[in-house]
Amino acid sequence: MERTVHLAGGDVRTYTLGKPMDGSFDRLYAAFFEKGIRSSDEKFRKTAFQYFDSYLHDVNAPAAHDNYFICFTPMWSAFMTSGRLDLAEGRGSWLSSRSRNGKVLIQANS
Repeated sequence: MERTVHLAGGDVRTYTLGKPMDGSFDRLYAAFFEKGIRSSDEKFRKTAFQYFDSYLHDVNAPAAHDNYFICFTPMWSAFMTSGRLDLAEGRGSWLSSRSRNGKVLIQANS
């Protein structure tokens, strides 16, 4: 399901992931679009781990994972429309980290 995040600079259309992941993405969007910060924080990482862990052995896991990564689209689109393809490509570099079971998930590098 889609939702809209209202920011000072305009609205961001994204997906609903549920609490607390929606709040973490809201803070990430605000930091990115209002302050120009291009990284997430420890709270975002912890929430993302909880989100992925909640879908272990769930038949809905593939869709949940897709929706999570689709939520980064507004930031990728901002880079691409501003001609910063180098930064759009680089988003993946801070989206990888090892979870407790060794699988690659997310990382918060700028």
